[in-house]
Amino acid sequence: MDSLSSSFASLDLNACSVDELREAAGSSIGAKTARAIVDYRYQSGPFRDFDQLYKVPGVGQTKVTALRQHTHIPGSTESVSASIRLQRSASNSSQDAADNKVDLNTAGEADLRRLKGVGPATANGIISMRRER
Repeated sequence: MDSLSSSFASLDLNACSVDELREAAGSSIGAKTARAIVDYRYQSGPFRDFDQLYKVPGVGQTKVTALRQHTHIPGSTESVSASIRLQRSASNSSQDAADNKVDLNTAGEADLRRLKGVGPATANGIISMRRER
């Protein structure tokens, strides 16, 4: 695997087991579909691109989209493009996290509510605890 492809965490579609495929794709791929993909690969040889998945019984657009997000095919130009997108996405997420920093010791309710999972009750609870100390 080249350094670009190895820099993102995804599953090699041509080397994974049924269980690994199910875990990687989450609820998008069930046991029957994962088995069909592995059986097809065993009978027809390694996948060269994601479009070949349409030949697997029970695999349609939704499942191919999920597999594109969670797996890669070594040597496929589509996999290299996906790794670049994932790297850019991770970089943007890091920047977003840095932009959303809030000082819990001084932030008001509105600033605290911008944080994921913090609603009015939690924000007011934080502010109340600060006042008590």
